[in-house]
Amino acid sequence: FYGEADFDLKAENLKVERIASILQTQDRLEGMVNLDLNITGIHTDPVISGKLSAEDVSFKNYDFDRLVGAWEYDSRTLMGELGFWKDSLQILKVEGYLPMDLSFQTIPDRILNEQIGLVISSKRLPLSMIMAPFENYQEVTGIVSGRVELGGTLEGMAPNGKLTIS
Repeated sequence: FYGEADFDLKAENLKVERIASILQTQDRLEGMVNLDLNITGIHTDPVISGKLSAEDVSFKNYDFDRLVGAWEYDSRTLMGELGFWKDSLQILKVEGYLPMDLSFQTIPDRILNEQIGLVISSKRLPLSMIMAPFENYQEVTGIVSGRVELGGTLEGMAPNGKLTIS
């Protein structure tokens, strides 16, 4: 869009498979999603908020009972939290803020090299999920638990915390 916006989107019981089909992804993507999204402001400086919940989520080789998230974006900062549950246990939680440019215009980088403030907590998270982006490590086994705070900038991350792999 160009100019000012006042956009609301609410979706209930949306099959993720339909979204995957539209995006023409080859990855396995399944589940039922509820989404509440609001966009206001102008295209160069939007204000975005939303909530997401999904049940019986499958992505590639990973299955989750539930995924829940909420976010707010304003003044080039995305704040929020995202949690993943399996067998009634929250196995992963990501919360905090990330400097981003989500304006509706062409820009070189969406993630900005400014101060980051994220906390990542895990309980019994499959190690293979962390290693998924690395093609040569698809068959790793183990469980990750712990908490890591990510500070610094994109080019100068400053992690602090402890992870245990078993």
